[in-house]
Amino acid sequence: MKHNRFLSLCAAGALVTGLATGQTQTRKYVASNAGMGDAFGHSVVVEGNYVVVSARNAVVNGVDTGAVYVYDRTMGMELYILQPADGGSGDKFGFDLAIEGDTLLVGSPHHDVMGMNMVGAVYVYDLTTGLEVGRLVPNTMVMMGHFGIGVDIDNGIAAVGAYTRDPMGVDSGEAFVFDVATSTQLHSLTASDGSAGDMMGWSVSISGNSVLVGADLHGDHGAAYVFDATTGAQTHKFEPMDMMTGDRFGWMVDLEGSNAIISSHKHDRLSTGDMDTGAVYLFHLGMNMQMGKFTATDGDANDEFGYSVSFDGGRVAMGAPFDDDATMNAGSVYVFDFATQLQEYKILASDAAMSDLYGSSIDVSGAGLVVGSVYDDDVIMNAGSAYEYDLAPPCWNKFCTVADGSTLNAATLTPSGCDLGGPVNLMMMGAPMNQFTYLLIGSGNSIIDGALFGASGNLCLAGAAIGRYTKDTGMTDMMGMFVTDISSTLTGGPSFGIPSSGGATILAGQTWNFQYWHRNMGGMPTGFSEAVSITFK
Repeated sequence: MKHNRFLSLCAAGALVTGLATGQTQTRKYVASNAGMGDAFGHSVVVEGNYVVVSARNAVVNGVDTGAVYVYDRTMGMELYILQPADGGSGDKFGFDLAIEGDTLLVGSPHHDVMGMNMVGAVYVYDLTTGLEVGRLVPNTMVMMGHFGIGVDIDNGIAAVGAYTRDPMGVDSGEAFVFDVATSTQLHSLTASDGSAGDMMGWSVSISGNSVLVGADLHGDHGAAYVFDATTGAQTHKFEPMDMMTGDRFGWMVDLEGSNAIISSHKHDRLSTGDMDTGAVYLFHLGMNMQMGKFTATDGDANDEFGYSVSFDGGRVAMGAPFDDDATMNAGSVYVFDFATQLQEYKILASDAAMSDLYGSSIDVSGAGLVVGSVYDDDVIMNAGSAYEYDLAPPCWNKFCTVADGSTLNAATLTPSGCDLGGPVNLMMMGAPMNQFTYLLIGSGNSIIDGALFGASGNLCLAGAAIGRYTKDTGMTDMMGMFVTDISSTLTGGPSFGIPSSGGATILAGQTWNFQYWHRNMGGMPTGFSEAVSITFK
């Protein structure tokens, strides 16, 4: 699960504006032992019943040692304060966080190792006990390498950034892949065209067998690289189509399956001449190309939209901590629907104050959203805080994806929405090009291995009758894309594919599951896309 944090190396309500309603602030977190300048809220993560918040400047074993606070979401109570036994002054413990189940990774990029200055380390904690159970350090230690500046974890494999290591020149940067259970380094990752000053590894994300690494100073505009977590080989390099000098593309990254979210918080809006408004880009690994761009419709100069980003399921959340809408540099957060790339909400803290930098860190998980406000003064000056929100749940969710174990269901399936009053397009991407395909519908969600009947991937609609949209069969295009509008009578209408419908139609409030079947170009003759469950409205 991805993290986000605010850079500085040296229960109230919420005002919500936007296109929808349904989100509610549930808690505001502050440190029980808050101190001046602690910067609580520097990094935040939320998953399951945990909310975790770091205070990078907390005084523990000296100034700026750092501390991490773990909360029970149900009760809102503090479970643990994590402080490293060997922490020292300036360690910045908690600079970045990542969580998976009961496992928490804590980056401490300024930590000294074996007398070597700022080698950096990543601490591994068991959240059921609050105890340290492991530690990650690189096989080859380098002074001032800042290992742990970025961390992420998926399926027990960790990605760790070390942005000032020098494999391709001074501060070219490096990233690493570790087995968390054994603390074993698996790979060192370097960019094929890396050079001095790129600072690759400032941000990292891992999903399945892919690692996404930001290098926001590469070529003066930034870049992001994708590596195979199994082999360590570079597979992609991403740069935006409209890149400009100083954009800092690759500042923050988040990866879910084949979809990569990459921020460019210094991007300028040329249409208005506003500098540093910020932007966030969507790239698809299978297509190896840019698929979208998120911007704030009301963005102004110096807002730095995309300073923090988080992506989970059907939502993308971005922080703009220098937004002045509430008051100067009070900050804001935007939430977008991933499928439509349309803004759902803009959220401002109702107790916002000047220079709070609300939105400096952010994490979204399902319907949960946590936002850091690193310089909130409510307890004491610049102590910091974090806000938790319950967002209206998405009307659709994916299953049988590469990320959750269906490794051969490589073609993605994304709906444009759930409202039967408008188009409901089910778009498949990344399928074999120029191949026959059609859409399946059913109420079941049991999984059958497609190899049993000569198909790659899993059939994921088993357990009940399955129908198909026979009026909208066709061929994928040159990019492996195919779209069915299930709300259009030209494709049979919402009733046409329902198994044994007897003329019935899809109704608001009903939930149906969908998946594409397609022919393959070689190997197994047929295959399946990932699946999606939609609750219609």
